[in-house]
Amino acid sequence: MHSISPMPPTPSDFTSRRRLLLYSASTLALIAGVGCKKSAPATCPTSSLTPDDLNVRTVLGYVDSSPDPTKTCAKCQQYVPADPCGSCKVVKGAIHPEGYCRVFVAL
Repeated sequence: MHSISPMPPTPSDFTSRRRLLLYSASTLALIAGVGCKKSAPATCPTSSLTPDDLNVRTVLGYVDSSPDPTKTCAKCQQYVPADPCGSCKVVKGAIHPEGYCRVFVAL
């Protein structure tokens, strides 16, 4: 009776294992990095605003999260910083520092 001995690993097996470990480590690093960023609240309160104030926010296209990271309320001349939500010289109510509207003027 002949016994079949296992084949020794080939260089491509090591490469595949190395690649798998690299991808796994990269994925874990990305997931861990996402949770590390300190962020302001997702939404700043608007309950004290009148319907007219809310309408101005809508007309000016105010959003709590800017689609362009280079154009955020915190980088606007109109923004008055406060923690966690600031205010604006043009738009009434609490303003998210990562927000955006059409009256954005870069610092």
